[in-house]
Order: sequence, then structure tokens, then C-alpha cells
Amino acid sequence: MLGILVVALAVYALEREFHDIHWDQLVGELRAVPLRALVLGFGFTLASYALLVLFDWQGLRLVDKHVPWPRLAATSFVANALGHSLGLAPLTGGTVRLKGYGDAGVGLADIGRIAVQVSLAFVLGAWTLAGLTLAAAPAHLAAVLPGAPAFWRGLGVAILALLLLGLALLRREPRLLAIGRLSLRLPSRSVAVVALVVSAAELCCAAAALYVLLPEAGAPDFLGFVGSYVIAILAGVVSTVPAGLGVFEWTMIQTLPAIDRSALLASIVAYRLVYYGLPLLLALAGVTAWSLGGTARRISRLAGAVVPTVTAAAVFAAGAWLLIAGALPVPDETVVAAPLPLLELSHLLGSLLGVFLLVLALGIRRCSHGAWLLTLGVLAAGVPITLVRGDPPLLIAAIAALAVLLIANRRRFSRPAAVLEARFSLVWWRNVALVVLGTGWLMLFAYRNVPYRNRLWWQFELSGDAPRALRALLAVVVVLSLIALWQLLRPAPRRDPLPDHQQLDALKPLIDNATHSHANLVYLGDKAVMTAPSGSGLLMFRQSGRSLIAMGDPLGTPADRADLRWAFRELADQRDLRCVFYQIGREDLEAYLDLGLALVKLGEEALVDLAGFSLDGSTRAELRQARNRGLREGLRIEYVAAGAIDPWLPALHRISDQWLALKAGSEKGFSLGFFDETYLRRFPLALVLAADGTPVAFANLWPAAAGGELSIDLMRHAADAPRGVMDFLFIELMLWGRAQGYRSFNLGMAPLSGMARHRLAARSQRLLGFLAGHGERFYGFEGLRRYKQKFGPEWKPRYLAAPGGVHLPGVFLDLTRLINRGPASLRILHATAAARLEH
Repeated sequence: MLGILVVALAVYALEREFHDIHWDQLVGELRAVPLRALVLGFGFTLASYALLVLFDWQGLRLVDKHVPWPRLAATSFVANALGHSLGLAPLTGGTVRLKGYGDAGVGLADIGRIAVQVSLAFVLGAWTLAGLTLAAAPAHLAAVLPGAPAFWRGLGVAILALLLLGLALLRREPRLLAIGRLSLRLPSRSVAVVALVVSAAELCCAAAALYVLLPEAGAPDFLGFVGSYVIAILAGVVSTVPAGLGVFEWTMIQTLPAIDRSALLASIVAYRLVYYGLPLLLALAGVTAWSLGGTARRISRLAGAVVPTVTAAAVFAAGAWLLIAGALPVPDETVVAAPLPLLELSHLLGSLLGVFLLVLALGIRRCSHGAWLLTLGVLAAGVPITLVRGDPPLLIAAIAALAVLLIANRRRFSRPAAVLEARFSLVWWRNVALVVLGTGWLMLFAYRNVPYRNRLWWQFELSGDAPRALRALLAVVVVLSLIALWQLLRPAPRRDPLPDHQQLDALKPLIDNATHSHANLVYLGDKAVMTAPSGSGLLMFRQSGRSLIAMGDPLGTPADRADLRWAFRELADQRDLRCVFYQIGREDLEAYLDLGLALVKLGEEALVDLAGFSLDGSTRAELRQARNRGLREGLRIEYVAAGAIDPWLPALHRISDQWLALKAGSEKGFSLGFFDETYLRRFPLALVLAADGTPVAFANLWPAAAGGELSIDLMRHAADAPRGVMDFLFIELMLWGRAQGYRSFNLGMAPLSGMARHRLAARSQRLLGFLAGHGERFYGFEGLRRYKQKFGPEWKPRYLAAPGGVHLPGVFLDLTRLINRGPASLRILHATAAARLEH
């Protein structure tokens, strides 16, 4: 919203500045820009991008990583071309760097450090140039900004003095500056000086690319111009608008009042084409050439990694140009050559195709096969339309190159996701709004001398550029409004079908052969099921937000488990979702690493060895006393067979309701059972009866006879239950399980238990350890572990396998919504309950 507001204000300001300048005048000034100046501007542009490569090189040295120079230069160029054009350079360029440098072991944290290095180098260079220009040429800025020359010179000297002081405080070797618990790695003095010099030189080259395009009349000396340029660049960066669109232009016009405004605007337009447009086209052409296999293998791998990002940016840019071209007058030679109906149709269809490309860019970014096909079709239709409209040959060549890039990388766009299946992000809507705003202003600017009348909408003639532009812009707004309405009112995203009673009954042999008791979670019916090709393995999962989450390890033979893991990974990739395995054991950790997932320890699971469990000895005195106290109070256990709990259901309902009220909570799901009569009927039940025979607590039993494991799911007690009733229940269940021949009793997981808190441990471990330590009063992590520890269990770690780095917060948020039965889960459970009631 801030970006849209800034552009709207800039458009308003530019409109006031150019109210007396016409389109023909601007086109004349553009054509008057000498070819020699354009060539020089492009030369300075290449020099600027070459110096930016040194920033990446320094950043890689900072994180102690080595990347071959060809790959380094290619990645840096593509990252900077995208970052300059799309804005938010640390994010857009960081994505390319993460993929381009990934083979060298450069991780997300390293990319963050490189982004900081590049940003700090830019700030140092801008600060240096600002100080130099203010100290050496204060008169130029004093003429357009408040304050006397002496004030601006003093400010420049102060800036340079602070810079020198900062350099003096640095040492010959890098060092770590600790401020409390925070630490900052300071570079060596030589590294800082090199960064400062390179940054200043890069900004000078970028400024020179515009300076050589300025008209001679009214242009200041280069040093004075650099000051204006730095101010305009900083204003564009602060605005967060892609490429500082509108903000840069207005700032330059305000700080260079001596130059004719129309000539200055023409120079800035030419500069944007040279400094932003041509590098983006070169990046597109380079990736296209690499995709065709005409270069080294390492660079080809880079091309494969960044193809979706670069192609999506190019598709969006092509759509924006088709919209902008629809708002501009048609060249005279086109008007003479084209029949009126064809001219009218090409203008309208060209703008609509531009809208389609803006929408399809999102599908291209997600590697959608449908978006790939439609984009090729739109580009194929766009070529004759651009020819009819008389668009520049360079644009037609760029569209052709984009089509070649898509065809060369057809295998990368294989996901069967529908184009409009995913909701469009706010950033995408922001960028579309900026394109439409800019197009609207260009139309007003180009036809300011045409008086508006209602009959313009129905005026069809060869010279009727303004009516054609009005109709095209209206069509664009209508189509985008319909897309927004569809996104708002469309039905909920497709969900995987949940198993019904017959399907769950058919899965019983697989569950009975499971070695881990968590397999019984399938009977909740709130998770979809994927079965192995052999029919002897299964995996249960559910989609939440942008994550496809599997519950636990797959069941079955080692071959079945491997097949299911890869099938699930492929399903998540096809849907462009995060692949997540929740609460997995340590047996197959290498297999999850092979899937390209990161591992995060969630806590530890408590397993009691029933063969060695007894109440004898001093170490079990507390348990012995708890059991004896329960027996004295008349408590006893009654075991109810599966399917025979109906007479007890009213009492179970009462106990469950009181339990939830005591805990001030709600039913969970996915990884925990919830109170459901059909679900409870599938399991044996342990009831704790008071002396008068009234049930005061219960737990449903989860048997896993094949693995010799016994566990419980729901364990609930009444509000008036005697103190220590749950201890009594656990002790009796363990003694009963041992008598029934079970080898272990699973007490469940202690979340965030056993986390490494050393300063050198993994960041995820330190973060979860911090949460465990500081969230004790909210959840009682340590208290839960202490309670289970008194039964003398063996602790086994449980893990989360998911995409690492920046994806983890989203994964945890999706998991929390799923377990807490968020809106989507509630809809699923309501539908399940209705189906069960009907059954």
C-alpha cells in the first residue's frame, strides 16, 4: 500500500510538472538523443555491473566460500539485473544468489550476510559521494535545497570526518564486536576501504550512464550532478517502489532545474532503457543461451536454477509493456499501412494479452505446465499484434527470445497446477497496480491535448489514438477486476479426499502390522491416505496453508517407505507446496536428507521398557505410593473391549467435557486424537472407576502388537477425580501391558525436550531451546518431561523434516493451524462428522 501511495503521489507531482509538455515533444527529444551517448551510457552500465560483481566476491570471502569466477559473474549479473528492475534487491537478488551459489555450499544465512555486505557497501559509497559532492560543490545543491553553501559544505566535511573516524576505529584484521548478547563481525580496515572505493566507483559509473545522455544546455558539472543522482537513488530506495519508478524522475527534475524538463525526462527514459531494460534483456538472453547448452556445465546448472525467476520477471515485464504500448499513440507509418478494424482489434487485444501475461507470470514462477502452455500461446499471438501496432523491433525480438527460453526449458515447467488455483500475493497485486497507475498516467500525458467527451468511447477512426487507449485501459481494468472478484469469491482450494468407513476398515490389516502405535491416528479420518504400489504400506497426510504435511514416518517395508517418501515429495512439488514430515524417528534420517529436506529436532519421545518395569526398589517408591493411595481410595481399572463402549458413552462425554473445561482448551487434531464416538469404538478402553463404580477417568488404548508397543491417545479425568488418578491409570496400564506381553509403553513426546543450547549448535536448536526455556510458564515443557521421567523411560528424539531456512516459520505456522484445527481443518472435520452421521 505504501508503494502504491508513493507512486500515486509521484504521478500527481509529475503530471503537475509536465502539464504544458506534449507527447510529440517527448518523442522528439527521445529521438534527438545521440547514438554515441547511448553507446557510452551502455558502456558505463556494463562497468557499473562489473563493479557490482566485486561486491558479491567480497561477500563470499566474508562467509569463507569459493565460487568459480564464471559462475560468480553470471549469478551476480542476473541477480543485480533482477534486483534493480523489480525492487527489494536483497530479496529478489538474494533468491538468485541462493540458487546460483548453492552448489558451493552457500546457505540462506550466508546469502543474508552477502546481502548485508552489498547493502552496506552501497550505503558507504553513497555516503562517500554525498560527502565529497557537498564539500567540493555545495553551490549546486544550495541552489535547489534550503540552506546556504557554507551549511552544505560543513555537512559534507562532517560526513567525510565520520567516515574517516570509522575507518580509523577498524583494525588490520576482522574482529567480533560484542554488545551485550549481540555480536557484530567488523571487517578489516583494508576490506572496508576497498568496499568504499568500489562502491563509490560503481555509483559514479551508474551516474555517468545518465550524465552522458543529458543535453548539454543547463547540465551541471559531473561532481554536482553526482550529488543530485545520489539523492534521487536514495529516495527511490527508501520508497520501496521497483526501480524507484516516478520517485527518481521527480527528484532529478527538482534537483536539476536548469535543464529543460522535456529533455531531462527524455534522458531519464533513455537511461532507464539502457541501465535497467538492456541488462534485463541480456540476463534473459544469457539464460536462454545457457539453457540451450552452449556453455560450461556449472553455468548451465545456474541457468536451470534461476530459469523460473528470470522467466517470470520477463513475462511480467512483457505484459507491462503490452499494457503501456496500448496507451501510447500508434506511429504514423502504422496508421497508413493498417486497416482500421485490424488496428482497433490489435490495440484492444494487445492490452488484454498484457493482462494475461501479468497473471501468467505467477504461474511461470511456480513452474505450472498450464501457465507454460498459455504463455507460449499468448506470446505467439502477441508477435503479430505488436507488428500491426508498430511496436519497436527490440520488443518483438525480446518476445521471441522469451518464447525460445520457455521452449528450451519446457521440462522445468511440469507442475500440473491450475493457473488460478493459488491466491495471488499482495506483492503481485502491488506490482500490477503500479503498472496500471503508470499506464493511466502515460495515457493522460500522451493525450492531454484531447478534450474528453463521452463520444470518444465510440469514436473509431485511423487517427483516433485516444479512444483506442481509453477502450483498452477500460478493458484492462474490467478484466483485472473480474480476476480480483474471482480470487475473492472462488471456492476453497482442492483438498485430498478423506477415507470413509469402508476404506478405513480396508486399512486395518496394515495398521495391525504397524510397529509404532502412532499408526492408529489414521482412524481419526482427518487425514488423507497414500498407499504404496505394493499395497503393504501407507502414509497419512494433510494440506495446511502452503505445506503438505505427512504424519510420522511411512508404514510398511523399507522399499514401501522409500517409494512413499518419494511419491509424497513429488506430490508436494507438483502442487508447489512445502514437503513436510512431522514427528519422524531417527531410523531413516538419511532418506529425508536425500529428499532435499532439512531436519529440525522437535523433542523426545518417552518409551518405558515394560520387561524391566516394576514397582520394587527405592527408585519406584513414588509410583508405589501413588498406586497404593489409589487402591486405598477404592479406585480400580476396568478394561472394555473395542466396540463395547456404548453403555459408557454418556459418562465418557461428561468426563471429556469437564476435562476440556479444566484445561481451558479445545479439541486438537492431526497428531492427537479428539473425542469422537466412532473413533473410540475402534479401540479397547481403560476406565478408572471410583469406589461406587462411577467412572472418573478413561483412556483409549493404542496397540501396536507387531512392534510390541502399547500407548494411549485420549486420557481424561473428571473435575472431581481423586488426586493422582492419572498416575494410578498409567501404572495400572503398564502392569497390564507387561502381563499382556507388550515390550514397551509409549508415553508420547515431550515437546522441545533435549534441545542443544550451546552457542555453536544449529540455529533451529538454539531457537527452540530458547522457546522451551522462556515458554515454561505458558506450556510447562520441563514439567511435562519431569512427569514422564518418573516412569524411567528411554528418550528417543523425534524430528521435523521440511524445507529449511526461510520456510521454517511458515511450516510451523501451518502445523499449528492444522493441529489446533484451524478454519480449513474445521471444515474438513465438520464434513467428516456429517458423513459419519449419515452413515
